Amino acid sequence: MSVTQKILDKLKSDFLLITIQNGYNTDIIKCHSTDKSLDELQADEFDSFYIVGGQAKSTIMEGSLLEWRWIVGVRFYLSVDNDVDEGLLTQKIEGLKEDITTLYNHWMNNSGNVTAGQVEEIEQILPSIMNPYFDPGDTKGVFDLFLEIIYLT
Repeated sequence: MSVTQKILDKLKSDFLLITIQNGYNTDIIKCHSTDKSLDELQADEFDSFYIVGGQAKSTIMEGSLLEWRWIVGVRFYLSVDNDVDEGLLTQKIEGLKEDITTLYNHWMNNSGNVTAGQVEEIEQILPSIMNPYFDPGDTKGVFDLFLEIIYLT
């Protein structure tokens, strides 16, 4: 298995750990194999995500090692029952941001049940951009997260 596939698999399993039962604010239930529009998703497919690896750039290090900088995109699909001027979707996104911060801290400390931080080739995982997309008053929205993964080969 390639290093990039191993990293994607570990990230996927880690994001699926984000559940209220595990002490998080959000209940992530599924990882989609393709990107979806909000209209394509059934009510029972929220809260979920899609993960994809982007381009990687390498730098030659000492001893002929390559340091790779790889961007991974994660799109979260979120919904609430009702959001008529209550800001519930905004609150849900803020809770997910807290969950991602908690997960990031586990990655950096190699603690808990999370596994991406334990991929031996990984040097760092850096959340680079977090963008929510939704209209106020909507009950569905997406939250995009971009991670910069630095790993050696």
